[in-house]
Order: sequence, then structure tokens, then C-alpha cells
Amino acid sequence: MWTCNICGRVFIKTKQPHSCKKVPFESHFKNKELAKKYLETAWNALKYLVDDHAETVFVGVGIPYNKDLISLEEIEKMGEKIRKINEQVQVCVLDYRPAFRRMHIRRPEYEEMVNVWKILNGTGLKTVICQTIKGQIGPEL
Repeated sequence: MWTCNICGRVFIKTKQPHSCKKVPFESHFKNKELAKKYLETAWNALKYLVDDHAETVFVGVGIPYNKDLISLEEIEKMGEKIRKINEQVQVCVLDYRPAFRRMHIRRPEYEEMVNVWKILNGTGLKTVICQTIKGQIGPEL
């Protein structure tokens, strides 16, 4: 861990390039239409890669999970959306742990990640892997 001696932010990488400017959390969402466009662009990019380049490019989706940042309902909706694109897309869920400005969050427990795995598998996705403190879950439980 490295702490910037100017702004006090904590980083995993030593001397991480960054701006010391503090941006209020709410300001990240000031332009909701632009944020929505970026989200749709990301989903369209996934669909394009899967539909047009699956033979030449490995396509997988990584989802960071921590209950303080994302709900299980959101996980399920993502799984459903990915399955509609292609049920064979590999999904890897990362147990988002305390880091950077989110040092107060708790790393997901193994049982939480099993639940996430079950939810995503329940959407019909064929290859779901979850990173946990005890190693990976999946593709089979």
C-alpha cells in the first residue's frame, strides 16, 4: 500500500499516477443521460464481440461484487442480460475487497460468493466462476 503525501489517498501500487483533486461522489452522476449512454455502449460492445468475433477473440465478463456496492438483484439482472447475449459467455465474479477509497467495506464471505454463483447460474449462464477468500467457485459447485 502507498499513501500519497499530498492528498492522503491510499493506493495498492506505489506512486500510483493520480489527480489529487477530490471529486464529490454525487458529481459522478450529474449527467445521467451520458452515463446511460456509456452503459449501453458497454453492453453493445459485448454483444458485438460475442456475435461477430467469438471465433477469434476470447470474450469474458468480469463483475466486481461487494454487497456494499451492488445488490443481488443487480447481479441477477446482469446475468440475465449476459445470457440473452449468449449463455456461453464466461462470467467471473471478483470478491471486491477493501482497497483505495473503500477501505471501510468488508470482503465478501465465501457463503456470499456461493450465493452469487447460484444466482448467476440460475439465469442460465453456462460458465460462472467466483473468486473467493477460499479459492474459486465454479464452473461447477
